[in-house]
Amino acid sequence: MSNHFNDAHQWDMTLAMQLPGKVVLVGLAYFEARAEEPFEQQQLFGRVVHADEHSGILLSLQGLRDGEQYNLPPDTRSFREAPPGEYRLRSTGEVVVDPDFTVTFSIRKQANTESKRTLSTRAENGHERSFASRTRSHVTRSNSLLASALRTNWSH
Repeated sequence: MSNHFNDAHQWDMTLAMQLPGKVVLVGLAYFEARAEEPFEQQQLFGRVVHADEHSGILLSLQGLRDGEQYNLPPDTRSFREAPPGEYRLRSTGEVVVDPDFTVTFSIRKQANTESKRTLSTRAENGHERSFASRTRSHVTRSNSLLASALRTNWSH
């Protein structure tokens, strides 16, 4: 698991092999094209069904969304081991006890269209990289500020 934002490798095979069966707490933030603050935040959690470098990380959701599945992108860079404890999701009030990992992603709309989203990440040097998305679930690693902001929405 890497802490270097600009690493070329977004898939850590060693980490990916550990993920199946683990509980992951996910924070998603949705941004307008040029906005600094998200217009929507979503939190969910579930158990990893499988992790594949090409198709992503499939979660079997738990809690209020029990029975649903959610596919995260094939990018392990923002996965962090979660300290033991209770995490309260502000969006639903649900409590997750001792999740194995937390992960945050940001989803940014493209400036020229509402139907597509641009996924952006800001490196520590301030340069921003953007990628066009094909589906809502294809997102990329958020910056550390976003990760901190979303962690504050989980009461720990």
